[in-house]
Amino acid sequence: MHGDVAQPARPALERYLRRALALLRWVTLAVLLAIVVTQPSVGYRRLPMWALVTVFAGYSLVLDGFRWVLLRCLKAVRFERSAASLSCLFQGSESSNRPKTPGSTRLT
Repeated sequence: MHGDVAQPARPALERYLRRALALLRWVTLAVLLAIVVTQPSVGYRRLPMWALVTVFAGYSLVLDGFRWVLLRCLKAVRFERSAASLSCLFQGSESSNRPKTPGSTRLT
């Protein structure tokens, strides 16, 4: 009976959940920042709470950037099937210009 029901593709579902959780995290941080700015108080080691929330938001932004780069590189490895495609960590968008088949060469 369960075989009759069409299930969404797993990558699409994972992408949707990842985006939904990221949106929830950033909206929560924005609301928290709005609360601590309107009602100032002192937090850990006499730092204002808005500074602590801002530091955590920056930390979250760095992790999101790292996660984006890592997912992009893993996607490149999956499609190209070569360990050399991990060079996208260091070369930026140049790795997308690489030939897709392992023995083919690109003429410049």
